[in-house]
Amino acid sequence: MCYYIVSKYYSNMKTKEFIITSIFIVFCLFLYWLFPVQDNFQKVVTLLVFFVFLPIFFLKIILKKPILTSLGIRKGDFNQGIKWSIFSLAASGALLWLLVVYTNFLKEYYLPRDVAADFWSFLFFELGMVLFLVFVYEVFFRGFVFFRLESKLGYWAIAVQFAIFLVFVLTANSSIWLFAPYLVFAPFAGIIACKSRSILYSGLSQMLLFIIFDANIVRLIK
Repeated sequence: MCYYIVSKYYSNMKTKEFIITSIFIVFCLFLYWLFPVQDNFQKVVTLLVFFVFLPIFFLKIILKKPILTSLGIRKGDFNQGIKWSIFSLAASGALLWLLVVYTNFLKEYYLPRDVAADFWSFLFFELGMVLFLVFVYEVFFRGFVFFRLESKLGYWAIAVQFAIFLVFVLTANSSIWLFAPYLVFAPFAGIIACKSRSILYSGLSQMLLFIIFDANIVRLIK
């Protein structure tokens, strides 16, 4: 009897947390879309505020959970992380190759001129802007959205985090081709986070994918 009461209470708490978290996710996305930005600096600030700082505030103040582990910033399962990262890199790399070969991707995908012409500019671009976006997307869509919704949705949370990211991309004031590599890798990133219980492997493998992919794009357009 006591076990049933405790289980029922725990289930109700999980349901309540799931509903509150879902509302908060929509709230963050809505505020981000609503907030006016006029330059790249403001874009960086809004991304950090709505996709990093607000989720951290929510975890710490509302849910009263430890920040790093709740966001999947931990070692996790190393073997699973490496195994699924290798698989994801191979699969996403193949999908991106198909995009390059069979679509207008090369005509639509944009790399700054100096990035394509100079190695150090390329490295600065990848370890600056690209790394920043990977960090923000991993913290919010995998660390926050996936790990918070997984307790109620199970493996379906992988599809949900991808769907939310897709909506985010489709409503962004930018060409969808620029987000194509992120979109291709998003479901795989969810799988890696799920299997490894960490966003470190999904983030690092996504960063590696971008460096290899952009390097090949530079080679093709020269």
